[in-house]
Amino acid sequence: MKQKTLKEIYVYSMLLLAFLILCMQLFHFRLLMASARKNSLETISFISAQLTKELQEEVSFLEHTASSFSSDSYISRFLLEENAANRYQDNINIYKQMQGTLKEHPTLASVFIYDQQEHCYQYGEFFSLDICKELYQATRQFPSSSYLFQTIQDTTYLIAYVPIYRSKMVPLTQIGWAILLSRCDSMQRCLDSYAAINGLSVMLLNADQQVSLSNRRELLGIEYSASLAKEGTLALSEQLLSPSQIRLCILQDNSKLLPYQSLFITNTLLLLLILFLVLIAVSKLINHMVFHPIDYMITILSSLGSQGAKGRVVFQPHIYQSLQIVKLAQTINQMLSRIDDFSHRAFLNQQRLYEAALKEAKYKTYLLRKQIDAHFIFNTLNSIKILSDRYQTEDISQMTEGLGTIMRYAYLPTDYINLFDEFQILEQYVYIMNIRYNHCFLVEYDVEDVLCNYRILRQLLQPILENCMTHAVISSGEPLSVTIRARIVEENRILLEITDNGIGIPPDKLAKIRLQLYDNEEHYDTKGISLVNIHKRLQLYYGTEFQLHIESQEGVYTCVSFSIPLQKDKPDGS
Repeated sequence: MKQKTLKEIYVYSMLLLAFLILCMQLFHFRLLMASARKNSLETISFISAQLTKELQEEVSFLEHTASSFSSDSYISRFLLEENAANRYQDNINIYKQMQGTLKEHPTLASVFIYDQQEHCYQYGEFFSLDICKELYQATRQFPSSSYLFQTIQDTTYLIAYVPIYRSKMVPLTQIGWAILLSRCDSMQRCLDSYAAINGLSVMLLNADQQVSLSNRRELLGIEYSASLAKEGTLALSEQLLSPSQIRLCILQDNSKLLPYQSLFITNTLLLLLILFLVLIAVSKLINHMVFHPIDYMITILSSLGSQGAKGRVVFQPHIYQSLQIVKLAQTINQMLSRIDDFSHRAFLNQQRLYEAALKEAKYKTYLLRKQIDAHFIFNTLNSIKILSDRYQTEDISQMTEGLGTIMRYAYLPTDYINLFDEFQILEQYVYIMNIRYNHCFLVEYDVEDVLCNYRILRQLLQPILENCMTHAVISSGEPLSVTIRARIVEENRILLEITDNGIGIPPDKLAKIRLQLYDNEEHYDTKGISLVNIHKRLQLYYGTEFQLHIESQEGVYTCVSFSIPLQKDKPDGS
């Protein structure tokens, strides 16, 4: 009795399984249809973007050419000549200009110029007077510039209707019309490139909703309507080609997505029938050899989820245990052990990365806070005291203001500053140094005005200028001349150079400085930010390819230069 009940349960289970498989197949079919629709939508979106870009270039080209005609001085002088016979004089004759325009733009087929007396001057391909009159009559429908398709003598052209105004006159006064006919060969080739896609229709509609160009010849001349767009179509994409009244429409035939739907359903049903028969024939074997071991394996793996990464499979005596499952569990145990080891090493690596980041943050904080030389502050205050003893109140005021500006600058919360603001800080610094050393320094700037829109990393120039004033003395007793240059060079970079006419650097000392710059060691200068730290800041903020360069000739000059990327200055200074 018990055996019979299990058999019934088994039969019902198989029927339920067959029903589920059928539902899965139908669900798969629906997913396949949805995927096909999605892919079609993505294809239409991609095609629409590509075609819109290519066709917009054609329309924009014609619009640019037509706009140039609207205010052309030669055309204006040509039409303003009251005596028509004099319009062909050399000083106002536009024949050569039109021929040059047609030769420069191969897609431009013909140009019509109309004066206020409706006289037509035609250049390029020749058309009859009736066509010229029809084109002129069409201009009355457009109060301003218009761009649309029009079929002339069984040929479709992209036509621009543009009013011509008296040049250099305000308010504008219309003195004629210009009509430009552009061939549509390149547009048609763009549409024809998608003719091989099954069920895809690409159309260019005119302002009157008629199909002017299409990859399907049977659609030409058909009036576009909402019913045509919806009936039998999956997706619709419409784009307006500005500034024209032309619209790009893309349709996908729904029936072409899966042309073998009925065959797919028949094969699915046949497959389900065969599968059902096979399931009945081998049900006991599958039940014993597959389902029960799999259930046991799932039970074991589910138990691991509650034990975490350090859990282990605990085997209990079970009638359905097999050698393969035991080996699988042992393999899982080995994998968990490796995961434990990997997690530990990953934690250690993360800790080291954190410590390295913390060290770098401390290093950057050190650089930012170490930008004002304590000796400079003490010497400046001492100079202020001496000036106060001599009653030089103006110099005292300016030195105090300059010192306050420099100290505020040193503790700004931002890393970057406008390039010209940096120069103003340098001016304050130079002023204080000249007061301290009895006007021994002359600083000049050779900077392009356009650089006022760009920013620089703070405290790059002042330490270099300080080195010049400290070490680059000259023996003649004349003021030390320092020139700061900034200009835009190739690859969108700013090149900055600080050059002095001091005593220069001996070759052996220069080699030592260069070696110190590029030895990749950290240097902390107790007297201020050294050239080494400036070099490291350049590489930290801009990349390793940006370096500090020093050139010097003993007794002649010293030049320190570096380049940085062009960075637009932000209004908030961040």
